[in-house]
Amino acid sequence: MPLKSDIVHLLSKRFPQLMVDDVHLSINIILNEIGNALQQGRKAEFREFGVFTAQKKSARTARNPKTGAILITREKIVPRFKPSIYLNRRLNKPKQEQKISIKPVHHVAMTANPKIAT
Repeated sequence: MPLKSDIVHLLSKRFPQLMVDDVHLSINIILNEIGNALQQGRKAEFREFGVFTAQKKSARTARNPKTGAILITREKIVPRFKPSIYLNRRLNKPKQEQKISIKPVHHVAMTANPKIAT
């Protein structure tokens, strides 16, 4: 699983005109905006990748599997990710057909923040 630092390194090598600090800052901004959107009850959609949403889980009764004790869990909000059909197809291709490619991005739509013009 690639770490954030691996992605920064990959993008810095792929786009040598960008400084490493700028790439790192860009990734942090993207991740923070996803988190902000979820916190505000909105979704963050990335075409051909998937959609991040926040889902409310009701309080419920549960059991401790070790002791069998009954517990009451509190209501909470959990993040969810639904992959796009393109990502699902890519993940389910035979191994020899899977290739990771980075296409130049001309337009990135992020529906999480309607104030940002795309």
